[in-house]
Amino acid sequence: MKKVIVWCLLVLPILLSAQGVSPAGKQLFVGYLAAGMNVTQIAGDIMAGYRKVGGNAGVGAYIMYKPQFSNSIELSYSMKGSQENFKNNNPLNFKKFSFDYVEIPVLFNYHEADIAIFHAGATFGRLIRYNINQSGGLTLPDDPKKWDFAATLGMTFLVKDRFGLNFKANFSLNSLWELAVASSRARRGGWYHNTLAFRFIYLFKPK
Repeated sequence: MKKVIVWCLLVLPILLSAQGVSPAGKQLFVGYLAAGMNVTQIAGDIMAGYRKVGGNAGVGAYIMYKPQFSNSIELSYSMKGSQENFKNNNPLNFKKFSFDYVEIPVLFNYHEADIAIFHAGATFGRLIRYNINQSGGLTLPDDPKKWDFAATLGMTFLVKDRFGLNFKANFSLNSLWELAVASSRARRGGWYHNTLAFRFIYLFKPK
């Protein structure tokens, strides 16, 4: 994964500034910057609700092999986790879990004219740091898994030629720990990140 991250750091700036032209006469590479926020929960931690808020920012590029279709790759920093309901905080039993990832979403995209872009694919994440804040009552295994693999769906509304509003939903496919430490009603035992991302997008298109 480290090699992949280094590769992205080297290649994405080139794609951002590239002015290649596809056989159809369109710009082949369309770079973009994205920044916004995550609202997250962990399925299986017995704290239902998207209450944990964190940042999400990245740089990426679309590869436009057809006017309506593209693939995209991005390098982003994403803050995930979960926490107790603010209204029901009990100082003796408060819990908040924070996990920060470097992620590489690899997506297939459908472009609906200059109105919207629809996304589907997979996101590969590497845990950078984490913090577990709890007053007691829950015994966790050792360190969580370093890797996160998630299914990704999303949509970008194009507000202007170069600006958009992006929404993404990520659902982890592997548990944070080898052994189930709690039970999710929706999935088999384990802890799984569920992430909703809301971001602003700036596209590097020619004037």
